[in-house]
Amino acid sequence: MIPCAYRVGGETLCPACFHRRYTRGPDGRAYTQTGGAVGYVVTPHYPMAGVAAPACTRCGPETGRCRTLRAPLFSLGFIGATPGAVDVLAAHQVNPAALLDRHTAGDWGDVRDPEANAQALREGSRLLSVYTIAPGVIVWIITDGADERGRRYATTVMLPQEY
Repeated sequence: MIPCAYRVGGETLCPACFHRRYTRGPDGRAYTQTGGAVGYVVTPHYPMAGVAAPACTRCGPETGRCRTLRAPLFSLGFIGATPGAVDVLAAHQVNPAALLDRHTAGDWGDVRDPEANAQALREGSRLLSVYTIAPGVIVWIITDGADERGRRYATTVMLPQEY
């Protein structure tokens, strides 16, 4: 499950703000994007039904920029990435967790038909997000359709040419 907010030191950050500033190390501490430890233990807040996520102290929900503060719209299931997507994301220093946060929040990026994803959420079919991470560099995130119990089992980060 992906957290809907992070507590770092005295701040509560939405996933977008957290991933712009920090990464979470294997020791549970926050590190700057350049690798320097900031010494704060990261406490993730996971979505719970009927409970609002805490407000982000950086962008705040009133700005409308912080779409990732709400609970995820669906489960990602197993998360995988193709070798090409891993290479491209690393080369452009894009944290895949930030893209996955956008995907689960319903920010489909540059997808041609966002209404198709809205319908897929209702019907349990496949979801597609399209993110332009640099001029001419596109990454897709595809989450498989749900089974009869509404469970989604896999999400793949890939390049369009790897489909």
